[in-house]
Amino acid sequence: MAALHERSPLLQSNGARSPTATTTGEQGDPTRLIADAVARISSVSLDPEVIQDILTTESTLGQGYSPTDYGYALTVLLSYREQKVKQETAPELDLYGQWTQEQTAHKDAEALDKLVGTLWGQFLLHYRTDKEVDTVLWSQFSQDATSGVVLKVVDFLGTPNPPISLLTHPLAEAAIQRRWKSGRHYAVNQPSTLLQRLDTLVGTPRNVHFMALISKFAYLALLAHYVIYPPNRVSTDIGSFTEFIGPYEAALFIITLSLALFLPSLSSLPYVGVLAALVLPFPGLAQPGDGFFDVLLIVLAFQTLTLHTTPYINPLFIKAFSAPLPLAGFVQQSISDGIAPTMLYFLPLLIISSLLLSSSLDDYHYFDWVRQSLTSLTSAIPAPMETRNMFLIIALVVLLGVVFSIFATTVAASSLRASSPAPKSDWDRFGGEIGQRSRVIAARACDRYGAPYLSPPPFNLLFAVLVRPVEFGAKLLGRSLEFAGKLHVWLWRLTVLPFLFVTFVILKVIG
Repeated sequence: MAALHERSPLLQSNGARSPTATTTGEQGDPTRLIADAVARISSVSLDPEVIQDILTTESTLGQGYSPTDYGYALTVLLSYREQKVKQETAPELDLYGQWTQEQTAHKDAEALDKLVGTLWGQFLLHYRTDKEVDTVLWSQFSQDATSGVVLKVVDFLGTPNPPISLLTHPLAEAAIQRRWKSGRHYAVNQPSTLLQRLDTLVGTPRNVHFMALISKFAYLALLAHYVIYPPNRVSTDIGSFTEFIGPYEAALFIITLSLALFLPSLSSLPYVGVLAALVLPFPGLAQPGDGFFDVLLIVLAFQTLTLHTTPYINPLFIKAFSAPLPLAGFVQQSISDGIAPTMLYFLPLLIISSLLLSSSLDDYHYFDWVRQSLTSLTSAIPAPMETRNMFLIIALVVLLGVVFSIFATTVAASSLRASSPAPKSDWDRFGGEIGQRSRVIAARACDRYGAPYLSPPPFNLLFAVLVRPVEFGAKLLGRSLEFAGKLHVWLWRLTVLPFLFVTFVILKVIG
């Protein structure tokens, strides 16, 4: 039983898996294509016999099938379900035709949800080790023979419309949290060196994320240093440009570039904005009073205020997912339920009251062009004090209404969630919808950080310079990627592994 609590090395001894691959799952059967199975089941009725059609062995269901078989079958069903969920209505149809098509796709998605629940339940009819559960959730299969796209079950748990029955299953929840903290499992009889076991011991998704989080805090500190102590104005002489580039400016550029290239997504756009503000003024630097400096200020304010809402580098991921994520989702939902509708309701009143009050207090005649269009007087007399007082009262009443409405709607939303039945899971203590979104965030983060030998910023720049050209050259010449893979692994061990070991010790202390 001791074997059930150990982890699998990231580098397989048989060489079947490239250590430079960007996928995050265990290697499945390369001969099984998801598209082939989806094409078969799309032409038949969605009943339990579909499961038997997908599983290719002739053994009794629940006894003879391997975890890889179950992973493949679940991936096929979830891939087909995703197609139904994303299916768009034909624009040439009339309203009734579009409604009918939507209802058919919705019923098919519900039928596939039931099949997913049935298949998962059959897998759990017998005792399953942690490694077997991981194999089902993280085994990857090719979508087709040409695209090179691989899919796995966890990919669909991180989508906007996940399969709820599988996402909220206690074993799936526990598997994601365990994988985030401890990495993959391995069997004792699997050959692996001490160094390989050290790789997987400290190279967990949680440790890699913590290093990325430290890099983000360093980036925010450097950006704040730049806007608080902007460098001296430089001339347009390119030769004098390097004299004003200090270590802070160079470090800011390097770490911003590494964060922009790390796990690219929409959340990377602020880093691109900072890079543009640093590069475009060349041979000068962004200075107070120009638009580039304003961009740096706006990005710093935005990233500071949204520190807990970013999807991939988030301080909430330090602790167990089920503790902070639902709370953060509840706070964000309460704010959005209170502020968004209130501001939409009061926006016309805010604009009118602000204009009235500003016009009445305009002793410097900023609004002369408005007065001259409304009166024949060439020089307007300041508004009477009584008018100013009344406009001030209007503005204060509107502001008080905004504050009260935000407070009332936020408290009302909170009380409605608090009055719901007692949750069965800690994820749902602030409501089922918030719990589902929190689970999706956890699955997506675990999937993105689960790649073997993933290099956090700023080390990813080193790999982009030293490893990627070797990979590109090997592919261009039709050579094997084995040397590039070994270079990636040993460079990772020399640069990233020591810092991950320190991170491992720190997070052990934190708990």
